[in-house]
Amino acid sequence: MLRPTTLQRAAAPARRLVALSPLTTASTTRCLTTFRAPTIKTPPRLSPAMKTKAQSMWAMAEPADPAVLAAQQALAKRLKEEALANPVAPVAEIEKPPYRVFRTASGNLQVYQERKNRLNTFVTEIRKVGGDPMALKADLIELLKLEPKRVTYKNVSGKVVVWGAHKEVICKFLESRGC
Repeated sequence: MLRPTTLQRAAAPARRLVALSPLTTASTTRCLTTFRAPTIKTPPRLSPAMKTKAQSMWAMAEPADPAVLAAQQALAKRLKEEALANPVAPVAEIEKPPYRVFRTASGNLQVYQERKNRLNTFVTEIRKVGGDPMALKADLIELLKLEPKRVTYKNVSGKVVVWGAHKEVICKFLESRGC
């Protein structure tokens, strides 16, 4: 038989330790430590003001007058018929360019602006260009109105280099093209 202190502790939550006595065994200790009383959760009680507010919200959701309900159903039917009769014209899709500029993990375009030659010359780099980089080069020459020697493609590193500070213009251009 267990001592009364052990039985009292067994009724407590499982996180309390059971005091071992010479009469307890390992199996009874294991059973006593895992015992928990069931918990019953009751729904929250509403105050009278909250009950009347909830009832008024339910009353607004459904019209009590059959004439109002019939008018709402007729309006819904008419709107549905108009939507089916006049389909929306498809939106003109932007034609995708033959090149693509891959984005970073954070979703930004890989267009960077650096300074060269003792900080007096700007260079804009477009990294990770996929597809046809020569088409991107031609589009940038046309957009920025630069000489062809000012825009170069580096085949080994896979980037397009533009001499000058053109980062904002290039980013807006690439986003408008869907890159």
